[in-house]
Amino acid sequence: MLGSTARVGGPLTAALVFLGRHEFSAPADPIAVPFFFQIERSDMFDASVGLRCRFAENGFASANVIVPLNSQGVRAAATPTVEIEYAFSTPW
Repeated sequence: MLGSTARVGGPLTAALVFLGRHEFSAPADPIAVPFFFQIERSDMFDASVGLRCRFAENGFASANVIVPLNSQGVRAAATPTVEIEYAFSTPW
């Protein structure tokens, strides 16, 4: 994983992260017939691009999309994510 975050302006930040998975070897046992395909070793590389905004003293909202950079494995063309985060503080 390799990434960076930069402040765009005010409470808004942008993030770019590169994600990868490299398998050392193929699966040990082949899948028995009548299964219609065999699972082979796959190396997957993705990028995550998103924005994060601070909307309150303790609150954040973010939206990201994960896109594959290669065609190995079974993955969606894009995977959107949305997060709302708020940290409540205790009165004592």
